[in-house]
Amino acid sequence: MKLFANGCSYTAGHGDVHDTNGKLIPPQDFTWPYQMDMDYVVNKSRRGGSNDRILRTTMNYFNKNNAEDYIAVIQWTSPVRFERFFPLHNCWTEYCNTSVMEVNHTLKDSKHKVGYTLHVDDENVLRNFFDASDFHNDIYNLQDTATRVLMHAKEINDYLIDFYKTVIIMQQFLESKNIPYMFTSMSFFNHLKKDETYFGIDKFEIPLTPYEHSLYETLNQSVWNNDPVSAIAKDNVVSETNGHPNEIGHKIIAGSITSTLRERGLI
Repeated sequence: MKLFANGCSYTAGHGDVHDTNGKLIPPQDFTWPYQMDMDYVVNKSRRGGSNDRILRTTMNYFNKNNAEDYIAVIQWTSPVRFERFFPLHNCWTEYCNTSVMEVNHTLKDSKHKVGYTLHVDDENVLRNFFDASDFHNDIYNLQDTATRVLMHAKEINDYLIDFYKTVIIMQQFLESKNIPYMFTSMSFFNHLKKDETYFGIDKFEIPLTPYEHSLYETLNQSVWNNDPVSAIAKDNVVSETNGHPNEIGHKIIAGSITSTLRERGLI
């Protein structure tokens, strides 16, 4: 059986996005997909990646490769992340939130200062894109604009609506390819917890709108595991200030996901 995994740093491993030459650092070999004893592993995860990227790269892979004998495990990430296309250099750009989020009512009430970092697969492409002008000022303007949208133009409900739509598209795509799959997530923010307070890495106390409830009912709840990977790893993290799973945490995650897949007859 072949494993296809996709997600953010909770599946790619903690650390820098790029090496000193500006090249994207691949997923680390101690992460949970490589500890599941599968015959073949494709790990398309990347640090700081968005759900937009997870959907796009999953569709791209299976539209170019034979899906036979694959099982897909998708680890969804923070719904406030997104990606945009740079036509000039034919590349996608990731906008990643810079901190955990704890919100009681609106995003403006967040207890942590939240902003965005901006990065592409090849960091040199980004630098070349702004070579004709002031690189740092232009990067700041893009990040500042995205942050203003985050804090003033949209709310958590808007991001959850976008997230549910993305999950629905992924469901339909994988099923159209006859690929068995399971969904998990980074935190309870993007795990299926209907009518409950989100807790864990991110904390929100915002009621869902009727539209969110309607979208939620369209989600296939049976394909999700019980807990997000951050909850599975528990205290087995890199450090007190870095909540990413360490090697032991990834081993625990691998065992939990493997057990769930076996219980469901998927492997």
